[in-house]
Amino acid sequence: MKRFKTTLMIIMSCGLLASSVYAEDPFAQFIEILKDIESLEESVKSEPDNSTKRSLLGMAYFEAGRYEEAIEQYSEAVKLSPTFFGAHNDLGASYFKLERYEEAIPHFQKALEIDPTFAGGYYSLGLSYFHLNRYLKATEVMKKKISMTPNDPNAYYMLGLSYFKSKDFQKAIIPFKKALTLKPDHFKVYSLIAESYKKLNDLKAAQEILQKSVKANPDNTKSHFLLAEFFLYQGRFQEAIKILKNTVQVKPDGGRFYLLLGRLYHELKDGYNAIINAEKAKKYYFEINDSKGFETANSNLKAYAKHYEKKM
Repeated sequence: MKRFKTTLMIIMSCGLLASSVYAEDPFAQFIEILKDIESLEESVKSEPDNSTKRSLLGMAYFEAGRYEEAIEQYSEAVKLSPTFFGAHNDLGASYFKLERYEEAIPHFQKALEIDPTFAGGYYSLGLSYFHLNRYLKATEVMKKKISMTPNDPNAYYMLGLSYFKSKDFQKAIIPFKKALTLKPDHFKVYSLIAESYKKLNDLKAAQEILQKSVKANPDNTKSHFLLAEFFLYQGRFQEAIKILKNTVQVKPDGGRFYLLLGRLYHELKDGYNAIINAEKAKKYYFEINDSKGFETANSNLKAYAKHYEKKM
C-alpha cells in the first residue's frame, strides 16, 4: 500500500495523471498507466534525465514481467537520484524476480537506509538472505520485520523456516506456533512443526500437531496424507490405512494416496490390495499425463507382482 501511495504521488508530480481522474478512481488509472508502456517510453525519451519517469517505466516493465528492462530503468533512476527510495526498492525486487539475490540485497538495504520504517523492505531483504542459504542473517532481518509488524504470520513463518533450515529445530517451533495463532489453517506450518518434533525425537508432540492439522484443515487432503505417513513411519499400518481409505473416498483421484496404500498393504503382506492400489495409482497418473508418477506406480506394481508371484 505504501508503494502504491508513493507511486501515485510520483505520477501526479509528473503531470501524467489528471487530478479529476485521480479523484474518481486512482487505482484504475494507475493500472492503465502501467499498461501504457509505449507512452512511458516516449516520455523517457523526451526527458532521459528524469528519474521519476525512469522509475515509472521500470514499474511498467516490472508489471509486464520484463525484469531485465525494469532493471535498466531503475538503475538509471538511482544513478540520477541516489536517494530515490522507491527506485532502490523496486530495483531490488526486479533482481529478486530473476533470482539474482546477491544483487538485490544492496538495493533493499539502501531503500531501508533511506526509509527504515518500511516494514516490507525487511521481509524482502530477509527472503533474499534465505534464498542464499544465509539463514542467520535471514533470522536477524525477520526479527526486525516482526518487531514492526507483530501480527504478520508470514514473517513468523519465514523466521521459523530460517531456523529450521539451519537445523535449530527447537527455536523453529516457537515462531511456527506463533504463525499458527495468527493463521490457524496454515497447513505447511503444521507439517514443519511436526517435522521439527520428529527431528527432536518427540514423536508424541509430532503426532499431536498433525492431528491438530487434520482438525484445522479437514478438507485439505495433504493434512490427512501427512498423518498417514507419520503412522507408517511408526509402523502403525492399520491406522494409516484407515486414514487413507477415508480420504480416498472424499477425493478418489489421488495418485499418491494409492501409492501409499499399496506400500502399507505390502508392509502387511497383503499382496492383493498392494497390487490393486498400485494399479489405481498407475491409472490415475496415466490419465493426468504424469510420467514420473506413472513410472513410480508401474515400478511398484511390477515389484509387488514379482514378489507375490514367488509367494504363490
